Order: sequence, then structure tokens, then C-alpha cells
Amino acid sequence: MTVGELRTTKPVLFLAVLAAASSEASALQRQLVRETMQVLAEKVVITGEKSLELVQVLQLTTIWYWPPEHYEELKFYQLVHMAAVMAIDIGLGKRSAAPQGLTPYGVYGVYAYRHAQHRRTQLPDPQSLEARRAWLACYYLSSNTAMALHRPLLIRWTKFMADSMEMLRTSPDAAPTDKYFCGLVDTHRVSEDVAAQFATAEPEDT
Repeated sequence: MTVGELRTTKPVLFLAVLAAASSEASALQRQLVRETMQVLAEKVVITGEKSLELVQVLQLTTIWYWPPEHYEELKFYQLVHMAAVMAIDIGLGKRSAAPQGLTPYGVYGVYAYRHAQHRRTQLPDPQSLEARRAWLACYYLSSNTAMALHRPLLIRWTKFMADSMEMLRTSPDAAPTDKYFCGLVDTHRVSEDVAAQFATAEPEDT
């Protein structure tokens, strides 16, 4: 995807990329980060939009997080979980779309929202490389922050993730950095296994 295509098809992600890439111009970066956060607040918190692009924006904003002046204002942990919950809501981490007629909330079933006729954005194919990569990034960031901050782990390792890693490592359509990314994810999978073995995920149990 070219810069022009990214700007046209995913304008919010384009803004987040600009914010991340402007680290050598601190005043400009602060302004771009502020604009990115304002867009996220409007779209995610106020409007309730959900899309793969917004998941990617939340992830990029977390990875290139601009820390506030006061520690108590840190919000990267919230951003990580906003991305993870949104990813779950749009169906990432599953092998296929749910059966027609089922929806995501309440007594109507888990997936009614996926097939709503009046959706503003089309839900992604969870089996696409882009969706699999985003879901693995959700796991990676969730695992990373859980270990660093001694918080509960929202997303656990699954066979779908293992299959996604294999696809990203072997697919001819994978990005050049996917193998390296899979290596990072794999280290956190091992860390999760070790934490489970030694019961370090819940400090009060030790």
C-alpha cells in the first residue's frame, strides 16, 4: 500500500503514522498525537465506531505512546484493552464469520451485530493476513502490559493464534517484517506459559 492509498483508504491510521514518524519534531508530534487522541475519543468513545483500522490506530498509538507529564495520566494500558475489546467485537481471533442471523450481544446471540443491515463499516475477514496480524498484535500488547504492570491478561493464547503465526511466517503475501514480529509474539507466548506454571499471573496467590 502506498502513502496515497493509506491516506485515502485509512485516514485515521495515516494520521497515527504521521504522529509516530514525527519524533524528531517534538512540537509537531505533540500536536499530531493530540489530534489522534481527539479523533479516537470522538470515534471510539463518543460515536462507538468499531473497525480494523481503529484497532490498528489504537495499537500504533500504544506502541509509539507519548507519555504525559504526570504518571497518573498514563493511558497506554487503557489503549491496549480498547484495541483488544474492539478486536473481539469485530470478530478477530475466529476462524470464520458467524452463521447468518446471529448477533453479538444479549439473548440474541453473540454475532447479531456482525450481520446488522445498517452497519456503517464492513467487518473484516478474520482469516485475512491483516486481521490475523492485528489479532496477534492485540495478544502481544495485552501480554506485554500484563507482565510489565502485573495486571490480568485479557487475551489468552489459542490455536488460531498459532495458525496465524504459521501463515505470517510462510505466506508469500506476508510483510517483510512478519517473521520478526512472530518471533516477538512467540516470546510472550512462552512467558505466558511460564507465568501459568509458576502462578505469577496473580501475585496474591504466591
